[in-house]
Amino acid sequence: MTMTNQNESLVECSHCLLKIKKNSAIIEENEKGENLYFCCSGCHSVYHFVKDGGLEKFYEIRKDYKPGQVKRIKVTEELFLDDIKKVDDNCFEISLFVSDIRCAACIWLIENSLSKIKGIKYVRVNYATHKMVIQYDPMKIELNRILDTITNLGYCPVPIGMSSTNELMENEKRDYFIRFGVASFFSMQLMLYSVALYAGYFQGIDENLKKMFTFITFLLTTPVIFYSGKPFIVNSIKSLNNRTLNMDVLIVLGSFSAYLYSIYAMFSGLEVYFDSAAMIITLILLGRFIEATIKVKASKELLVLKGLQPINVKKVDPLEIDLEIDELTGIVYNIKDINVGDFIIVYEDEIIPLDGTIVKGSTEVDEATLTGESIPVVKKGGDVVYSGTKNILGKIVIKVENSFKESVVAKIVDAIENAQQATFKVQKRIDKIISIFVPTVIAISGLTFILWFHYNGNLEVSLMNAVSILVITCPCALGIAIPLALMLSTNIAAKHGIVIKKGDIIEDIEGIKKIYFDKTGTITEGKLAISKVQMVSNIDESKLLCYVASLEKYSKHPVARTVVDYYDGEAVEIKNVNEVAGRGIKGEALDGCEITIGNLKFLNDESIVVEKNILDEVGSSQYEGYIVIFVAINKILAAVLFLKDKLKDDAEESLKYLKSVGIDINLLTGDNEQSTLSTLDKVKYLLNIKTSLTPFEKSDIIAKDHDNGVKNIFIGDGVNDAPAIKSADVGIAMGSGSELAIEIADAVILNNKLSSVVKLVRLVKYTNKTIKWNLFWAFFYNILMIPLAALGYLHPIISAGFMSISSLIVVLNSVGLKLRRL
Repeated sequence: MTMTNQNESLVECSHCLLKIKKNSAIIEENEKGENLYFCCSGCHSVYHFVKDGGLEKFYEIRKDYKPGQVKRIKVTEELFLDDIKKVDDNCFEISLFVSDIRCAACIWLIENSLSKIKGIKYVRVNYATHKMVIQYDPMKIELNRILDTITNLGYCPVPIGMSSTNELMENEKRDYFIRFGVASFFSMQLMLYSVALYAGYFQGIDENLKKMFTFITFLLTTPVIFYSGKPFIVNSIKSLNNRTLNMDVLIVLGSFSAYLYSIYAMFSGLEVYFDSAAMIITLILLGRFIEATIKVKASKELLVLKGLQPINVKKVDPLEIDLEIDELTGIVYNIKDINVGDFIIVYEDEIIPLDGTIVKGSTEVDEATLTGESIPVVKKGGDVVYSGTKNILGKIVIKVENSFKESVVAKIVDAIENAQQATFKVQKRIDKIISIFVPTVIAISGLTFILWFHYNGNLEVSLMNAVSILVITCPCALGIAIPLALMLSTNIAAKHGIVIKKGDIIEDIEGIKKIYFDKTGTITEGKLAISKVQMVSNIDESKLLCYVASLEKYSKHPVARTVVDYYDGEAVEIKNVNEVAGRGIKGEALDGCEITIGNLKFLNDESIVVEKNILDEVGSSQYEGYIVIFVAINKILAAVLFLKDKLKDDAEESLKYLKSVGIDINLLTGDNEQSTLSTLDKVKYLLNIKTSLTPFEKSDIIAKDHDNGVKNIFIGDGVNDAPAIKSADVGIAMGSGSELAIEIADAVILNNKLSSVVKLVRLVKYTNKTIKWNLFWAFFYNILMIPLAALGYLHPIISAGFMSISSLIVVLNSVGLKLRRL
């Protein structure tokens, strides 16, 4: 290695591409005998870190790289502790923001560097948002080493809470707006003089006046080219330096060709095309600005979800929890300082900040932000409430069940962001096409110039036709065809109470003709309801139900809650309450009536007689899946309550729709056949039903579809459904289901409605249709327009307009998803 001082000429830093004085650079000779120049010790050390790691391909593949000196930063893991979540005992996951990413090659370098380290299980960086997700084994690698690796590469990891993707998009949009504004101002002035020149071309014009107008158009065009068009110029130079060609190269070649030719024509007395050069930049900036506006709007929709949780929370001292609710006020804490088990108070018209259970008070809650349902839900003591929903009526005290990071809102936002990073299979093929698209277009443009000049001999006509090809081609439409539709689709789903956790299921669901449903909690409500009250004695039914509800209030059994909810009258006071676990409960009303409620064994223990005809009827009902409760007053059987799970209100209509679109609907359940058929009586004609199955038998049935090449969906809610959800091509969990089912599912139906499955199927259909139309238009447009431009039918200004319109059509077609009725 040699360190030398050179003259004052400028050289480019071999790592960060900044221009530096040669005599102030760190100079190193490589193995080929070539000099490498570095602007600082940071770039020098990062270069060797990359090279020694076997990742020098980074310097070959990077393009659109924004020059910038490496920042030597020491980042400690303490900043990121709030962003770590546990996946399992051997896997932690951290989300963070990475600044100083300058091009796609930066992402390649980061992902490849980390994936080579033992203990790293998964690495993904989103180029659009610069958000990074890492899964690692904490027993094999410490977080500090991961952070050091990122900083050693010259990038800066930042905690998610300290970064703003939306701000990056806003800055991009603002920059396009300013540059477009400048271009529009000068282009409008330019057109006045261009019209005069065109009129003079046909009707004659004084030669001195023509020269003056021509020079003015040159002055007006120059700021458009060099200020408004600067991003295109800079990106093109970087692209060429890295031996790659991108869309900006086409724009610069087209606009500069017209600009330089017009300067030549200005001094040669020929017709100038300054207006073409300026309008190419202006129209393309307009298209980029509109595209950036749509992306910002879509990003803000996710930002609204993030903002559903208030920063400040009113915590109640545990020592004061026994006070009356009107006496409680609470002390203000930051939401991140609230732990599971703490008590918080939420006032009327406030947003519920964290998931929890109501311990004091009752209210109505607006859950529209999560479930899409506009009708408020009544909530009282013992009911679960979720973060991001609104407390409408009264003051309530909540016992916190999930921390800030584990709350429903936080999980929804994470799921949507992860889904929006999905890569469609067809997207990979499109990326390959784009990589050869630009060089092919430049070759066609060059060939067009040569052929026209050979056969026509007119330099002006040959150049304009070649420029038209460069300007009219539009790989941008191909590039945004899928990501924009995917971003909008996942946001739309969230508004309807559907959380798409894996974006590629939008591609996977298309064409699926087989859906498997679990029964309990999926097609049925998953909770018991009283379906029949059979009176045995002469006691008034309403009085009996009053006794039953009043006594069952003292029981913690789930069936007791069902009975209490069934009665909507006023309760009476009960004394001498005695509950026998697993059998029943008894007590005495103030009027002296002794009330006994329970199963047959409990009544036998209490020496209460049940007639044979009633026992026969009960036996038949139990075989059909009913839960039976006996009620006795003063040791005499008074009534029999029949409880059963019931169909969801929207089950029949939803299943009919799925059947009508050619989907084979199946039901897999562990319940017996008679019970299942009785419960599903109204919809059994729509289903292929298999009963008495174990969880693994369900999974095996789904696996056989894979062996036969049949794609399928499984929809369930319980722990026992987890193997089947995991085995299916697309696994969907109901929001009321077990945490395990929700965790491994590809999508979650938060509002638990079967109609949301229909909405998801429709949304997938519309999204895939939109993507296909986007791709068709992008390909059709280029296939049609390139030959027209080559044959001389399109002027460069018209070409620039068509190119912007092409991207705009793809953007507007994607936005059209919002207008679809689900």
